Amino acid sequence: MTSPRAVAQIMSIELRNKLSYRADLLIEIGCTLFARAYLSFVVWQAVFQQTGTNTIAGYSQTELLVYFVLAAFIFDLNSINLGFISEDIYRGLLSKYLIMPINYQFYKIISWLGRSLVQFLPLGAALILFLVFGNSQDTSRMTVFSLLVGIFVCLLGNVLNVILYSTVEFLGFWSDKVWSLSIGLHLLVYFAGGIMIPLGALPYSIGEVFRYLPLYLMVGFPTEVILGHVHGLALIRGLLAMLAWFVLLQTLSRAVWRRGLQMYGGVGI
Repeated sequence: MTSPRAVAQIMSIELRNKLSYRADLLIEIGCTLFARAYLSFVVWQAVFQQTGTNTIAGYSQTELLVYFVLAAFIFDLNSINLGFISEDIYRGLLSKYLIMPINYQFYKIISWLGRSLVQFLPLGAALILFLVFGNSQDTSRMTVFSLLVGIFVCLLGNVLNVILYSTVEFLGFWSDKVWSLSIGLHLLVYFAGGIMIPLGALPYSIGEVFRYLPLYLMVGFPTEVILGHVHGLALIRGLLAMLAWFVLLQTLSRAVWRRGLQMYGGVGI
């Protein structure tokens, strides 16, 4: 069993690697946030002016701007490098991990969380500034509690995301074209994850189906929790749905992993 100290060391190494190019990281985060905020402002301002309404799907114009930027930011947190497992299989690099006293998938989860931690800092800072200095009407639902719970749900979604993608990447034991499946899954998350618009703006039946899929639970769900639009029983149902998908995807992932290892020759494909 992996000790907490080993977990901390893995996350520390990945965090230091991520911070090796601080200027690039700051420019990337800053420019991305600015571009998304400006695009969101232009688009939603035009939509609200054309419709002549004050709210869409229960969101004001300012809240939709924050929703769009926040959802896209969480999507980036969950955006795993395509081939992060299949490349190890293809090149035979998986062999070095198999002799380590740690579960390979667990190692990948911890490594990704370590790399993601640095991006939570500007996210938390931006949300706190919005909470403190934003218009009281726009922040009426968002509280410190919803912010903390939302960040916790975001971490859970990050883990669920790695399990989902690793299940797809384990197909690399049988094929070297897994990246196309990962890209397809990437696009599905963008469409059905509540990134472009809140699910409440979709037809009711479609929105309710998407609401219990892991695609939404990884991105749209933590976004709505942070903004205070999901709480009480809805929050509990979402967490239970995440737990159910954890069990289902992890069971499937372990089955694919064990079957694939029987075919792995240790020298790649």
